[in-house]
Amino acid sequence: MAYVRDYTCGTCVNYTYEGENTKGYCSYYKTYYYHDESCSHWERSPAASSSGGCFVTTACCQYKGLEDDCYELTTLRRLRDDYMKNTPMGNSLVKMYYDKAPALVEALDKCENKGEVYENIYKRITEVAKLTNEKKYSDAVGRYISMMMYCDEVIGADNK
Repeated sequence: MAYVRDYTCGTCVNYTYEGENTKGYCSYYKTYYYHDESCSHWERSPAASSSGGCFVTTACCQYKGLEDDCYELTTLRRLRDDYMKNTPMGNSLVKMYYDKAPALVEALDKCENKGEVYENIYKRITEVAKLTNEKKYSDAVGRYISMMMYCDEVIGADNK
């Protein structure tokens, strides 16, 4: 999903990704399409483009000077798209993350020790990527949740 372009199904809010080389479901047309197809009813998905630092992993990798298709982002997107979105709990976690992440990144960017925070997050991201590549998906998800809790703690401590 790292190479999906805007204005295609894979970045539409109405599209549910169902795996690589598989058609995903369009809730607007109530049928299945490949992620690279497009239509006149396209609407940006919160998961679509992470440009602008909307999401924690992307913001951290941008801070580190990494490309949008770097190992870390590609691996975590694979965890999201190939594992999490295929389970009811994982899908709920992804939706919760989409709701929370933009405000979280905005608050992290205002932290006095932003560099230290992003370095700590990056260490956690590399752990999640390693677990994902070892196919230890439950452990990877747990570690990612732990990273998000760390972000909440940082923001809470910074606001005191």
